Amino acid sequence: PGVKTVAEAKAKLVSYVAEMKDPMAPLLTWGWDVPAMGLMPDRDFLDGVTTDRALFVWDSSGHNIFANSAALARYDITPETTKGIRGVGFRPDWSATGQFLGAEATDFMIQRAGKDLLTPEQLPRAVLYSNDIGQQNGITTTSDLAFGVLDIFLETGVTQRMAEAKATSQRYVVDRKSTRLNS
Repeated sequence: PGVKTVAEAKAKLVSYVAEMKDPMAPLLTWGWDVPAMGLMPDRDFLDGVTTDRALFVWDSSGHNIFANSAALARYDITPETTKGIRGVGFRPDWSATGQFLGAEATDFMIQRAGKDLLTPEQLPRAVLYSNDIGQQNGITTTSDLAFGVLDIFLETGVTQRMAEAKATSQRYVVDRKSTRLNS
């Protein structure tokens, strides 16, 4: 179930961290709603949840991702490694804010951390989950504008199997331009 306040969201994040068994596994959550929460998370806020584990919060639009200090360190987020990537947040002292705003910055972060965040074994379940949410709400066609960011061949196979499965009535429209970072 969704949460209504920043305090509830933070408590939920803390509980997710506590439930994780592998101390090295990063945590990815999805669904932060900046307008509803009235807060755009940054590394300081997320460090208040954990500094021991890489933590990512993907917003509900899919356009922004937020990371704590452990994630920034683990995936080597610096002005040098992000040179030319629009939307990566830095403070005046050039320390990272942990905010990746917009498709280019979010795609960059997903490419850096994606294989740790979503394994090939998890991808079919994630696609099925997305399909189920769509079907419950009468959506018959879906698109993934980040298609190919993790692994174009894996994602193509999973999407083809999903489109052909009896468990789904979704049609998939793939934006080939979104594969720009894999080219």
